[in-house]
Amino acid sequence: MKKIYFATISAVLMMLAAACSNEAVEPTDQATVQFTVNLDGIQSRGISDGTTVDQLIFAVYDQDGNELPQLRQNDIEVKERNAQVTTQVALGQKYTFVFWAQKSGNNYYNTADLKDVVINYEGEGEGEGYANDETRDAFTAVLPIDKVTGPINETVTLRRPFAQVDYVCDLTEWTDLQNSNYRLTGSDLTVNAGAFTHLNLLTGEASQPTTVPIKFAMSNYWRTHHVSTYEFCGFVSSKVDGQYKDLFTNGDGDDMFWLSMNYILASTEQTTLDHTQMNIYIWGGGQSDPSPIEIPIDNLPIQRNHRTVVSVSNLTHMVDVLIEINPNFYGDING
Repeated sequence: MKKIYFATISAVLMMLAAACSNEAVEPTDQATVQFTVNLDGIQSRGISDGTTVDQLIFAVYDQDGNELPQLRQNDIEVKERNAQVTTQVALGQKYTFVFWAQKSGNNYYNTADLKDVVINYEGEGEGEGYANDETRDAFTAVLPIDKVTGPINETVTLRRPFAQVDYVCDLTEWTDLQNSNYRLTGSDLTVNAGAFTHLNLLTGEASQPTTVPIKFAMSNYWRTHHVSTYEFCGFVSSKVDGQYKDLFTNGDGDDMFWLSMNYILASTEQTTLDHTQMNIYIWGGGQSDPSPIEIPIDNLPIQRNHRTVVSVSNLTHMVDVLIEINPNFYGDING
């Protein structure tokens, strides 16, 4: 019996030693991960310069695509188009880091699940739902790391997931309007179908295009966030030699004045919007209310991170339009 007793004690001690040994080799070490975030495609202009963006949302996903909620950060400050992110992750593991930057307090984007960001074009807050609204601007990026082997210090560039749809007129048109009895007061935009409403930040896939019209409500031109640079023929961004000069130029280098500017979620490949109608509202002599100039377009081409430019002429007569796509932020395609 004594031999059996001592053998049992020995077996127990061996199991305890093995258990302690197993605990000692578990991968509990962590690495510090730091990211410097910047917003891409920024140019010195009053429109689409990214300066309204002040909030960065950051999330971490494991190798199975599951978010680690304890690592989510929702209110990182974006200042002068840059931000800093720091977190701790386990060594030896695979992660995907996801970034979304936006204007804080807006209700255009539901970011509770970054694998399914939902776009609400009409918004829900006071002052939302208007055309020509720079608070719709947003940027995103995704960075996969196959295996964390030590501290990480990376610079991450965020880009827009949107197409920017612009209606513009040239300097001659601007001068003609300035010398006429008409004054442009604002614009709106209706998209019948084709604007995507969901975005998976991990894959970059845009999905669920609209099947019913969405409306960017009529906005006075002074609603642009650069209030001091307003001039009645659209959006303008600086004053040179006593005259307002717009900083947007087309492919030929000619100055253009914005009549309308709106962000629409788009695919990385060129697609089309089934039907759009942009209304420009003008005051004429003796009018009590502004009247619209209607500019309907079928099959309007759009592409992510590119600008679709609709050049408008003969605003005081029969409206003519010319459509092209040019690289607003990066890349070239034929329009």
